[in-house]
Amino acid sequence: MGRCRINRWPPESITTTIVRSGCHIVPKGFKVNPSKHMEWSISFTVHEASIIRLFNMTQKHVYILLKKGSERKCP
Repeated sequence: MGRCRINRWPPESITTTIVRSGCHIVPKGFKVNPSKHMEWSISFTVHEASIIRLFNMTQKHVYILLKKGSERKCP
């Protein structure tokens, strides 16, 4: 990757793996849309998990709090 990383985080091996493995396309329709079966979303869940494993305990706690907060406000 050509991005400058000040603290060299995440490790280049992780970013290389993520870039090479791509993403997943998953069915995810908006509940009230009659054609929700035709809606899709790009998922990086697998890559998200590999980055979370690198977090220290404080980072994990903050991440969980942010995820819970976004679930309440975002559909």
